[in-house]
Amino acid sequence: MCHFRTVTLKNGAHERKRLVIEFTDPNRAIIGEFLMSDSQFVNKAIYRDVLAVLNGEKAHVTTSGNRCHLDIKPKQTVITDLYADMFADVDTYPTCEIETHELKQLMDMWFKKLEEFKRDIAEE
Repeated sequence: MCHFRTVTLKNGAHERKRLVIEFTDPNRAIIGEFLMSDSQFVNKAIYRDVLAVLNGEKAHVTTSGNRCHLDIKPKQTVITDLYADMFADVDTYPTCEIETHELKQLMDMWFKKLEEFKRDIAEE
């Protein structure tokens, strides 16, 4: 399904480690991009939108981050790569439909892994 790895970004003498999530199914790659780029956007606003839809507080939410557009409904969420229509020289990913409860579970897992990663980096 997915796996995590650490990458080291270098710019001259500066180095920074980043946690990366990758999906084995290339049709789900946009989910990884969403988690790494937009899921924490504006203090997890999209996460709160997912919860509001799942809890019946909202029937439907359409939102965008920096990389992804989401159409969130109680059963299914459609994630679209915003870069697909913007940049000809950037790798883009196919639109993906995912069960909304699964998206929430993946977000929970990503946030937990990210906190563990940050804690481990701080201890180095």
